[in-house]
This record gives sequence, C-alpha cells and structure tokens, in this order.
Amino acid sequence: MSLSPEQVSQFRERGYLTGVPALSTEEVAEVRENFERIRGMLPPGERIHFLSQWHKKNDFIFKVCSNPRILDSVEDLIGPDFYLWDAYFFVKDPHENVTSQWHQDMAAWPMTEGPMASVFLAVTDCERSNGCLRVVPQSHLSRRRHVLPPASSERSGEYLFNYEVPDVDVAGDDVAYLELAAGEVSFHHQWMLHGSGPNMSGKLRVGLAMRYAAFDVSADSKRWPGFSIIPMRGEDRYGKSKVVSAPTEYGYPTAEDEPHYRVRGPFERFRGAVRRRIRRIIS
Repeated sequence: MSLSPEQVSQFRERGYLTGVPALSTEEVAEVRENFERIRGMLPPGERIHFLSQWHKKNDFIFKVCSNPRILDSVEDLIGPDFYLWDAYFFVKDPHENVTSQWHQDMAAWPMTEGPMASVFLAVTDCERSNGCLRVVPQSHLSRRRHVLPPASSERSGEYLFNYEVPDVDVAGDDVAYLELAAGEVSFHHQWMLHGSGPNMSGKLRVGLAMRYAAFDVSADSKRWPGFSIIPMRGEDRYGKSKVVSAPTEYGYPTAEDEPHYRVRGPFERFRGAVRRRIRRIIS
C-alpha cells in the first residue's frame, strides 16, 4: 500500500506519520493470538518488553515485518533498497506504571546517518489513556538534545531505557499523541523526540516496533559488534553490514541478543545474569 505524496511530505516535514491502515481484522487477530503464545513461551520472570531482535528468532514475527503493505510504505519513505535490523514489543498491562522516557533514538544508536524509518504496529488499540506513543512534531529537525540517565530513584514506576531527555527540556513543546486502532501503523524519524506514558486504563496496550534502514546505513562495529541485517527489498550495493538469514523457527530472543542501546539498569542486568546462570545449571 503506497503512501500519498502528502503523507510522505508530512513525514519529512513533521517527522512522523500516523493512522496508516496495515493489517486486516483477521491479520490483527492472528498477531494478537501469536503475541499471547509468544508471551507464554518466555521463562518465568522474563519481561517481553526487555527483549528485542524478534525478527531473527521467530518466523511469525518476521512474517509480520515482511507484510507487503508495511514494506510499500517504508519504501516510499526511505527508498527501494533497505533492510530490517530490529523488532520488539512495547507492552503495558492494565494499570501498569511503565514509562518510555522522552528520547531520540539516534542519540543512543551507534549508527551512521541515512534514510531510516521506525514503524509502530498497534497490536491492540493504542490510546492516550493506555499509554500511546507521543511525539514532538518537527523535533527531528533540531537533532541532538541533552540526554541524561533517568532519575528513576526520584520517581515511581518502571522506565524502559537507561537514558532520557529530561522533562524540563520538553516543557512548552507541542506534543502529538499518536492514537492508533489495532492494525494501524505509525512511522517516526530516527531523530524524532518521542516517548509514552503509563497505562492508566484497564485495557492491555501492545505495539510491535520495527526498524528499517537503507543499505548505506551501518553500525559502529566496535560499539555494536553483533550488528546484523536481513535484506527486505532492493539491492545491497554497499556491503557494509553482516547479512543473516530469516528465521525458520518459532523461537524467542534472550538477553544476550540485546543491542547495547537497550541495556537494562543494574538490577535488571543482575537479575538476568542470575536467571541465565540457573538455566545453564539445570540444563
């Protein structure tokens, strides 16, 4: 499904695009069913929103990331030659105080500049009341802002990243809430200032984030030695990144698959290490 010239212009000028239909009612039901199955596969105590790289481990998730309607839109935004490099779930259970702090992705990603698109697929309805994505329009034009470790000790709730743009730096900016019906997608620029609040409702909120980039974009091998890509469309004329095959099994990633920019806090790292040690002992 191709985007209109007006939609492409909005993405480039405002840094985001929202409310684009992607999945049918039947496809949404299939994704929701598989999400519940996948969540049930995880080891006790593992949190699904702390795991990424699903596109390399689970053939169903890769199938979703390969949906032609999504890829058509990505192609309109970043060109005909591109790859997939990450996919992960953002999950907020009913009345769960989990926050995605204000941040700009490229402030943390060890990647070169170039055409990219972040796609957020609504697996459930994503509304302001249950913590939908929020963005500051045109913030991608100003690029870097001041980034600090989150002041979690001064707040209640759980925070997903180990960096943030302080709230004071966002105060006064216009904020757009990207409310989506299940099956719709939004797109945002890699320098877009964005985040999401807690789920204050009684409804589950689930989104699948997918990251695409043109073949000219690469990662710093010293800072991310395990970086690899799965080609999606067109031709790789640069050969800058390690290419891996699409998954053929219905598996799940582990903490060892985590990119550095999604590194957990000290407590989460310690707890994860203990769980991995226990699994090795009992296996």
